[in-house]
Amino acid sequence: MWYCACSVMGQTAPSQEPNCSLCNSSGLRLYFEKGRYKFYTCPQCGHCRVFPYPSPEETKAHYEQGFTESYLAQNAAWFEVLAKKRLQIVENYFGPGFRGSILDVGSGYGFFLREAKNAGWTVLGIESSPAEVDYSTKHLCLDVLNDDIQTAMSTLADSSFDVISFFHVLEHLEEPGQAILEARRVLKPGGLLILNSPNLDSAVFRILGSRWSWIYVPGHLQYFRVIPLSRWLQRNQLTLHLMETWTDAPNIYFMLEEAVLLTLADLFEWMVLPQKFGRRIKGFVYGPFHQQVVQDRLRKLYRLTPYLDRYIKSRSLGHEFLLLVSK
Repeated sequence: MWYCACSVMGQTAPSQEPNCSLCNSSGLRLYFEKGRYKFYTCPQCGHCRVFPYPSPEETKAHYEQGFTESYLAQNAAWFEVLAKKRLQIVENYFGPGFRGSILDVGSGYGFFLREAKNAGWTVLGIESSPAEVDYSTKHLCLDVLNDDIQTAMSTLADSSFDVISFFHVLEHLEEPGQAILEARRVLKPGGLLILNSPNLDSAVFRILGSRWSWIYVPGHLQYFRVIPLSRWLQRNQLTLHLMETWTDAPNIYFMLEEAVLLTLADLFEWMVLPQKFGRRIKGFVYGPFHQQVVQDRLRKLYRLTPYLDRYIKSRSLGHEFLLLVSK
């Protein structure tokens, strides 16, 4: 699975009516419900958010349970793969000879920053998770600001970074619109802002709806649609250079399989006697490289749908998006 660097901004007390957390418009409409959480969409910009947000206690417990030594040990190899992919995005944009400064917002355990630092970039991270900050500063010897995103970014000077990256971070924030605008302030003229998150307009969401595994709270509070988001960015004086969604046919088949298995696991966990089977199923689904192994096994099925990838990408229906913009 794609790694989610989970930094959360300071929690706020819920109001009676939600405003859009991207464009701040009022008049949001109920879109769907999952468990005890409600999801609202903005009629102005199309953004979707949870309302009300989970309590600070729920959020803290969620991240403390997730970022453990065993989690790191199981996923370190995958984080290294992702780090190389992410640095390649940066270097493809600037060209092989350019080296500047990178701010990675929600830097997690620091694998991307280490990859960039080793390649000659000057790097700084922002991360609120103590366990991840401890690893990235002590084991990888990186500079990381240990604070919530809004507070940390407010301490940075205007036009001070060549690259600012949000790799699977915006969906975790309470006020992603504010975070993007603050990043615009800190970004150098002509610098690169990278936004990478799940895509609510994906084919997978259209098939699975709320059963999509990336629809979960308290982890994900925001749900972006790539085309409306790109328009909002341009309305806020950011120039769009690349908009694409990532997926392939085996990935869709994997997510369908994942939804079936997780539904089965929830059923087993609801029943008293077979609870251990539910836990084993979830352990299998969330195991390291599980997605890649299953995708490889689905190649034969993929050959039956040779035009599906082209259609998905042409309609921006991939399960996650990548936006490259500049100031």
